[in-house]
Amino acid sequence: MKKRWLFRLFHRRVIVAFMILLQIAFLALLVTQWAKTPWIGFAMWVLSAAVIVHIVLKRDKRIAILPWIVLCLAFPVFGGLFYFTFHLGASPRFIRRGVKGLTGHIELPPSPDTLANAERTHPEHTRLLRYLACAEKYPVYDRTEVTYLPSGEAMLEALTEALSSARRYIFLEYFIVEDGVMWEQVHEILREKAAAGVKVRMIYDDVGCFLRLPADFAKQMEQEEIECEVFNPFRPLLTSLHNHRDHRKIAVIDGEIAFTGGANLADEYINAVDRFGHWKDAAVRLVGKGAQAFAAIFMENFCLCRGKAEDATPYFSHSTVTPTAQGAFVQPYADSPLDESAVGEGVYLAAISAARKSLYITTPYFIVDDAMVNALVNAAKSGVDVRIVTPHIADKRLVHMATRSYYRELTAGGVRIYEYSEGFIHSKTLVADTSLSIVGTTNFDYRSLYYHFECGAVVYDAKTAAALEEDFARILSISREIGAQECRGGILRRLLGDLLRIFSPLM
Repeated sequence: MKKRWLFRLFHRRVIVAFMILLQIAFLALLVTQWAKTPWIGFAMWVLSAAVIVHIVLKRDKRIAILPWIVLCLAFPVFGGLFYFTFHLGASPRFIRRGVKGLTGHIELPPSPDTLANAERTHPEHTRLLRYLACAEKYPVYDRTEVTYLPSGEAMLEALTEALSSARRYIFLEYFIVEDGVMWEQVHEILREKAAAGVKVRMIYDDVGCFLRLPADFAKQMEQEEIECEVFNPFRPLLTSLHNHRDHRKIAVIDGEIAFTGGANLADEYINAVDRFGHWKDAAVRLVGKGAQAFAAIFMENFCLCRGKAEDATPYFSHSTVTPTAQGAFVQPYADSPLDESAVGEGVYLAAISAARKSLYITTPYFIVDDAMVNALVNAAKSGVDVRIVTPHIADKRLVHMATRSYYRELTAGGVRIYEYSEGFIHSKTLVADTSLSIVGTTNFDYRSLYYHFECGAVVYDAKTAAALEEDFARILSISREIGAQECRGGILRRLLGDLLRIFSPLM
């Protein structure tokens, strides 16, 4: 049985890898042969020059401007051709077509009274409230019970309890799903609920699960009455469409309980296996009206994957949860490369600019543009206590080296940098001034900010912020601060770091 499962897992992967390598070899052969013909070589030089002009004038953050310019200047014969081969499919039109051709932001009805109340209660965060509610159409909800879950283990315990209580439906959307302790616990409940008549729907990302699930996993789920969709199935083609992944982590139960955060459904997230030392993650549970927004966010991608429109109203209009008078103001949001708006970046920038006393961030990667670096440095220079925790043990060595290349600039500007000593910190959290918390799936890196489908929850609540700050203090107690002298390093290290920064958007 185990051998059959391994065969199903690797058979398709080997074929895909072979076809990709074949295309790379063919493209390289084509370029070398063309270069021998003077007029074709000249035409490719002109193409590379046109690409440089195009990406500079376009000013699209989804295009990694600097690395493509460097490639076109260093290798003008094939730089432009490679740009069109790998990047042409990155426009929203091609992304929609690649997934299945249907999209549309499901806008929940706004509540002007709730927005006004939130602004009166938290005037310091009016900018962020209005940005999400008015510009991006993500309403703010009041009287939502918020529970911060400081680990994957805590998330799993709360998730299984919530799944067991489902009466009408369960929605799950995860970047990674893998057979093991964590998935077995969740899967058992899903089977039982589906057999009892509860509607169970699931989305998983094909690249995220490429080496973790067999190709027929969705069919296996369908046989158990679990409606399962594969997001942007990986095809053996040289295209940047594969860059656009569903990195969201969402669970919704009956439109009354919702979860989001960094943890996927695989054993490293609950430390059932040891990959990079202790795995530190975080999530948040919403109970009440705020959970409805995640039902709408899930349905957007479910319809997108299925290629068929569906009235999603029944999934977020019949909540029976009694709102709590002490509940928090919550603004769930989603980010997508299908539009022209980088919502995740906008949320982070607004939160950073609003901080007046303290700003604490955890992220597994830090690869951003000058706007984000400048916002953090300006906050630190204005007297805000800005601290960032990244991993000490790398899961991707080159990405980790690129992350460290930012330390010198940040510490010089007054930002304090720490590395989580016990292992790998995967949580994506931000807490400011003991009043604002953000927990979600968006890393501080190019892929999360511009290429991936992401989500998160902004919580305007002192109690929740205090819980995040308490967890942050625990993290600092087992982390090592990186001093300015250590950040400078040697000449070779600085050169390598700067080189990696140039190409980091393509990593």
